[in-house]
Amino acid sequence: RSHSFGFFFLYFYRTTMIFLFTSIFFSQELASKHLKFEEIEKKIKLSNNNNTTWKLINIYLKEAKKENNVEALLYAYRYASNYSSFPENIKYSDSAIILCKNSKNAELITNAYINRSEILMNESLYQLALDDILIANTYSSKLSDDYTNYKTKYYIAQNKLYLGLYDEANKELESCVEYFGNNKNNIAFGKDFQQFYIFSMMSFIDSNTRIGKQNLNKNLIPE
Repeated sequence: RSHSFGFFFLYFYRTTMIFLFTSIFFSQELASKHLKFEEIEKKIKLSNNNNTTWKLINIYLKEAKKENNVEALLYAYRYASNYSSFPENIKYSDSAIILCKNSKNAELITNAYINRSEILMNESLYQLALDDILIANTYSSKLSDDYTNYKTKYYIAQNKLYLGLYDEANKELESCVEYFGNNKNNIAFGKDFQQFYIFSMMSFIDSNTRIGKQNLNKNLIPE
C-alpha cells in the first residue's frame, strides 16, 4: 500500500510540475510577445528620422500580421496612418477599421474609429471626423475601460471646439485633464496617458481663453 501511495504521489508530483512549468513557459512567451511590440513602440516614439521610423513601423506590421495579433496590428496601422500623408493615412485607418470590425472586439473597434476620426480632423474633414467619433462613442459606452472612454470624450471635445461649442467642449476637457493627469505615470501597452494629458490640457487652456476663463490657465501653463 505504501509503495502504491508513493508511486501515486510521485506521478501526481511530476504531472503537477509539468503543468506548472508549461503554464509558466506560455505565460512568459505571451509576455515576451507583448514586450516585443512595446519595445517597437518605444523605438518609434524615440526616433527622429523618418526612414528609421518607417522601418520600425513596417517591422511592427510584419510581426503583428505574422502572429495574427489583431490588437498589435491595430496599433501598427495607427502608427502607419499617423506617419503617412493623405490619402495613404486614410487607407491605413480604413484597414484598421475593417480589421477590428471583423474581430467584433468593441474596444478595438472603438480605437480604430477614434484613430480615423483623428486623421480626418487633421485633414480638416470635421463632419466626417464627427461621424466617426460618434460611432466610437457608441462602442465605447459598452466598455468598462476608462482610458478608451476618456480618449473618446477628448475627441468629441475637439470636434466641439471646431464647431464653436466652446462651453460644452470646456466641460469635457476639464474631466479629461483630471483623469489623464491622475494617471499620467501609468504605462500600458497601446496606451499613452501622458500624451493625452498634454493634449487635453492644451485644449482646455484654449477653451478657457475662448470663454473668458483665462485666470484658470495660470497653473495649467507652467504644468
